[in-house]
Amino acid sequence: GAPGTIVVRVGNNRPDLGTNPICNRFTGPLEEGQPLFLPCNPPMPGAFVSVHLESAAPTPAPVQLSLCEAFVYTDQ
Repeated sequence: GAPGTIVVRVGNNRPDLGTNPICNRFTGPLEEGQPLFLPCNPPMPGAFVSVHLESAAPTPAPVQLSLCEAFVYTDQ
């Protein structure tokens, strides 16, 4: 399939986490088991952090993202 883009969002909107502002995004090859560090620059306030996988296909198709671990850091 076509590669996708990993999008991290941070904000206070729930349950529609897809409307929260984008903190960072990554498009490119990922090796299974390798960590990916996606910092918010500048830091963003919010109660919810969500990770989405957006399809690069012209017609958005359901895509699956599997996470083993996710760490969220704060400077507060």
